[in-house]
Amino acid sequence: MRLLMRVMCLDKPPRQSATSRGAAAGSPNAADEAAISRCRILGPGNKNLPLILSVIVRVLINGHDLASDDTVQRMSRLVNQIQANLPPDVFQSIFAQLTPADQAALQKTLSGQ
Repeated sequence: MRLLMRVMCLDKPPRQSATSRGAAAGSPNAADEAAISRCRILGPGNKNLPLILSVIVRVLINGHDLASDDTVQRMSRLVNQIQANLPPDVFQSIFAQLTPADQAALQKTLSGQ
């Protein structure tokens, strides 16, 4: 998950390393494809992160109807990792974009309740 927070999404694919050039120059390897996929999900400048966090909070609110207990616990840990890896002002900006109900659920999750 820490890798998720470190990905810098640009409008172009990641550079190829010497080890990723392989036999077919210019073809992305699995790591490059994963990074490109993460960038598409997160969006340029991680602009989709508020929506992603909102979806996670919705699962946490309705966890028993939407996911297994294990998945709800994993998502709760994910939210804590997101908060720990983002600068406080960025996390507060994302938090401010959530609905009041989502904010309350997120606060509950972050406080460990």
